[in-house]
Amino acid sequence: MKQILDELPYSPGPEYRIAINTQFQTSLVDEIELYSGARREALKLLYQKNELDKERPLDVVADFEEVAASCGYFSYSLLDFAEEMKVFLDVLDELKRVDEENCRRSWKWLMFWRKIQVRGRKGRSRDGGK
Repeated sequence: MKQILDELPYSPGPEYRIAINTQFQTSLVDEIELYSGARREALKLLYQKNELDKERPLDVVADFEEVAASCGYFSYSLLDFAEEMKVFLDVLDELKRVDEENCRRSWKWLMFWRKIQVRGRKGRSRDGGK
């Protein structure tokens, strides 16, 4: 994710074309899957270890629970951030596709006043329409 954030998604100005490394999307999906599985296993082991050490004093168990909850929240937040980064890359990819399609399109059809002027000139004769 650091590499994705380090690279700007736009080329230098004045064009500012969207320049996405397509490898980022596939790598991010694979890494999310890998991280998610590792996170699940780590939290499972953490709580299993806590269940085995039930003979600890209550304040030590409470401290352990607090640390475990903090680790769980941090790892969840990191996973959530990665999922949102994936959405961001998908949106950039869609924006790039739309931008490329718009470059090929002409918006001249919206200039209706030019069509009216052209038709008006064709209908007149050289002597001013008399």
